[in-house]
Amino acid sequence: MKDESNKVAGFIKESGLNILILGIILLVVIKKDFSFSINLQSPKAQPKQEQMIPPVPPTLQGEIKKESKITETYTEKGDEDLSKSSIIRSNEPTNLSYEEVLEQVNSKMKAAYIRRFSHVAIDEMRKFKIPASISLAQGMLLSAAGTSQQALNGNNHFNLLCGKEFKGDKMNFDNGQCFRAYTSPWRSFRNHSELLATNHSYLTDLGTVNYQSWAKELEKVKFSTQKNYAQSLINVIESFNLNRFDY
Repeated sequence: MKDESNKVAGFIKESGLNILILGIILLVVIKKDFSFSINLQSPKAQPKQEQMIPPVPPTLQGEIKKESKITETYTEKGDEDLSKSSIIRSNEPTNLSYEEVLEQVNSKMKAAYIRRFSHVAIDEMRKFKIPASISLAQGMLLSAAGTSQQALNGNNHFNLLCGKEFKGDKMNFDNGQCFRAYTSPWRSFRNHSELLATNHSYLTDLGTVNYQSWAKELEKVKFSTQKNYAQSLINVIESFNLNRFDY
């Protein structure tokens, strides 16, 4: 009986030692796997991502008035005069169309323009019933994705002329042309929407998903004097799939 007890005790002792060794090995393996998992998730192992441009502009000086969740308009203190006292040098004469000029713009800049202003175009569509693709394509085409002199000097993305009744800030070019100037591109988009809604309100009957009809009508009312303006708009919309923002 004593021999049997000794055998059982020896077996337990030997098994316990084996279990302890197995536990230590298992713990080491788990620790290595956990460390490997952490390394995989570390920032150094992640591919570098392109910096995103925010869909809303940085805060300007003055009181901010939010019109919606996306678009923001700004009420300045009134002590800033954006009128250009000096004459802005016009772009060098060129026979290139707006579309050809846009083709020369860096593809990353065009992608950034779409990211940055697509939200604004969608918000304008909700408010004024203008297809987001049309607003975005017009801004992109007429400002060469924000690189034109009008856009850079006065945030004018639609080449909107001063006109006799315009009382806002202006920028004058050496070729005698006067363009509207804005405190931000967002004001330019809003003024574009207001002009279409006021002067061509019938266009809203076309709906917000019929960008081809909108483009043809904008050519008829001579929004731009450039030949084949409608086809240029359609080409930009379809090349960059801008109609994905329409609904």
